[in-house]
Amino acid sequence: MLRLACSRPLVSVRLARRTHTATSVVLRPYQEECINECLDWLDQGATRIGVSLPTGSGKTTVFISLLSRIAAREPERPMKTIVIVNSVELARQSAVQAAKMFPNWSVEIEQGAKHKATGFADFTAATYQTLLNSERLAKFDPHKVTAVIIDEAHHAAAPSYRKLLSHFHPEIRHPDPKYALPVEPKPIPVIGFSATFSRHDGLALGSVFERIVYHRDVLQMIDEDWLCDVPPNLRQSISGPQQSHAQSQRRLRNGLPSARHEHPRYERYGRPDVARPRCFRRAEVYLDLLCGYCACRSADECV
Repeated sequence: MLRLACSRPLVSVRLARRTHTATSVVLRPYQEECINECLDWLDQGATRIGVSLPTGSGKTTVFISLLSRIAAREPERPMKTIVIVNSVELARQSAVQAAKMFPNWSVEIEQGAKHKATGFADFTAATYQTLLNSERLAKFDPHKVTAVIIDEAHHAAAPSYRKLLSHFHPEIRHPDPKYALPVEPKPIPVIGFSATFSRHDGLALGSVFERIVYHRDVLQMIDEDWLCDVPPNLRQSISGPQQSHAQSQRRLRNGLPSARHEHPRYERYGRPDVARPRCFRRAEVYLDLLCGYCACRSADECV
């Protein structure tokens, strides 16, 4: 069983009615804004939404807080949320953070032979590789799930993701058109979080998400002192050229409307046939290091 730094095991048994208010975490203003924006769109009837936040912005804290507020809207309904990740490291990170923020939650991990969840926890962090096993996926009744979070959601258009996501939402189609779902799901919140909603293989993320409802740009967060600064040459590479009208239309044809917060970036270098300049590659390396654990105060210290 996964254990926290304090050696307290993750709770795996539902003991009592859970509280959904975190007392130890004070959210940053943009995190509150993001959560409120998501809840507003859910109130308007959207059920498949995306959030674009850069590395180091605290996406894990945001989606755990968001899940708590979604669950708090139906206090009479048992909470049952799932976070889908693409590695055991991210599953552990999400589970540990959820247990830290909400000690009264039951928290489980569904991953491989070592971590087998009951399917009844308040919060389950699961790897998509494990959920591709039909027996492991079947334990999560789509009619009883409160919400699904997809971390690193730019992967969500891949057939492997759509195969398991079709289990939770009727508008996300299984890649095999002849496949018949054992249980027809009802629409529940499916919310994707990623640093960038772009793919190099041309698969349309609109097959999973209706729209990106919140976006925070890297440079915007640097200017507001949420992330450490970068040299001028890296700033120019990070910002990239402005999105043209044709690019905007192509994005809409791919089925993914932009959020009103969104600032286009990486458009020119998002295609595999365009060589990336050295400074842009350096910028990517630097941004990958902004993971929230780095103590560096400038790009010169990091790169």
